[in-house]
Amino acid sequence: HFAEPHWQECVRLYANLTGKCDQLIERGVEKNPPLAWLLLMEAPTQDPRLIELVAISAYSALECDIRLTSNPALAGASILVLADLGRPDLLEQALIRQYRILEPKGMWKQADQARQAEGMKVQEALVPMAYHILSVLRLGSLEQVAGEAGRFCKASLAAIRALKQIKAARALTVILASWTGKTFVPSSIIPAAILEAIIDLGVDDVLVNEREMLNQTLADWLALASEAGMQRAWPAYGRVLRLASRDYVVGIDYDPAKAMHWLRKAHESGISTGSLELALLLLDEPTLAAEPEEGQNLMNLLASKGNKQAIYEIADRLCAKCNPEDEAKGLDLLLTLANDGHYMASQRVSGYRDSWLVFEPEFRMELPPWAVPFKDRINATMKLNPSGNLM
Repeated sequence: HFAEPHWQECVRLYANLTGKCDQLIERGVEKNPPLAWLLLMEAPTQDPRLIELVAISAYSALECDIRLTSNPALAGASILVLADLGRPDLLEQALIRQYRILEPKGMWKQADQARQAEGMKVQEALVPMAYHILSVLRLGSLEQVAGEAGRFCKASLAAIRALKQIKAARALTVILASWTGKTFVPSSIIPAAILEAIIDLGVDDVLVNEREMLNQTLADWLALASEAGMQRAWPAYGRVLRLASRDYVVGIDYDPAKAMHWLRKAHESGISTGSLELALLLLDEPTLAAEPEEGQNLMNLLASKGNKQAIYEIADRLCAKCNPEDEAKGLDLLLTLANDGHYMASQRVSGYRDSWLVFEPEFRMELPPWAVPFKDRINATMKLNPSGNLM
């Protein structure tokens, strides 16, 4: 009965009446790590061997594919167990293993019925997991407020690192959305550490999901962080405001003047990402420029200093001019960047490669005359990775 929830209090009562906590833990820990943890906390002595046994069992319950388990709540509760036992290392490893739940990929490729079934499995597993991640983060925040950096604080940072490693920007933003606080403290776990992780991953990873609530949450917290003096938030907030003009970014008002304010602050503070975002905004909104051609001049300056993204933006605009001379210059820059491992450039180059490397003869397309001299270079570049993904 160890794994049956309605027997839990009976097992705890029996353990306390008989003094058989150790035996019960050893025999039942694999079936129910959270119950074994409760017995361990109530035991008269703390046996290090049993502590390790409970920790390893909790890790095993959490790191498996919990879409397939009959009781995802036990796996979710194991998050709290690992945090309380002071094992942030195991917690981090286990959460990374749960990338299928926390950041599901490729579901759009499935048929409708299969996608719905898979989505239901993910949702059933996600709810208890998300609840206990939030519980750990809240306990860690309480430790911080009390001036401590205890086990829950360390577990919180481990959970954030895990979410960052699996690029779960949306999950991190959902945590921000659930946070009831409205002030930004730069040293806090929530929202500061989470916002730092999202900025590192890139705000685009949130915006492309077309979720109005998530977009608004991200913009609101970036605004609070920017106003609190978090310099890393300035270019990220400016980018969010700039991209609000795009059709896929819903829930945020396009405000180029506000974007200009924060991007100029970032640029004047020497933040290169802020300078790049400022140049992009000025190219989109030349009327905001302090002088003619300010956006292009700033982009050229960044490129001359070796800023790869600035070089890519210049190449991208040259290729879009539909002028053979400009397109040739753009492709030349793209090839150089692709050979240097630039992901977006490699994708653009693969587009030229695909114009003649096709499997169906009836769809075969020839390279335009101006691109023929680049054919050998394109082939050589794509041999680095046939998919066109060099990173």
